Amino acid sequence: MITVRFGLLTKRELSEDPRDLLARLLSHRAMSFGHDRQMFVAGYLLFHGIAKTLLVSLLLLGKPWAYPVAMVFFLSFVAYSALRLSHASSWPLASFLVLDLATTWLTAKEWKKSEFQRENTHRKATF
Repeated sequence: MITVRFGLLTKRELSEDPRDLLARLLSHRAMSFGHDRQMFVAGYLLFHGIAKTLLVSLLLLGKPWAYPVAMVFFLSFVAYSALRLSHASSWPLASFLVLDLATTWLTAKEWKKSEFQRENTHRKATF
């Protein structure tokens, strides 16, 4: 399916300029994207998206225990992505790794801010 779509997209471009770098790269990538890889990517993205949506929803609902859970989860995706990248390079997977690192950093920053606000609220209540 992907091979056919990319073939249709790149066919005209390659007929006009057979040395077109982008069209050749897309064509080569599509050829190496077999069914097993498609299933892995689909499962990875689906699980990744559902888990992040659930964790962000919990964070937005103000559940303080969700911060460390989210960070552990995001770091587990970073570790898994790093492991996969150690076997074969993949710029999409590297992009997800960077995105998960940024998400972890932002979550940690927000957790720290949340803890600070909670402490200040508690101090004001005790006075």
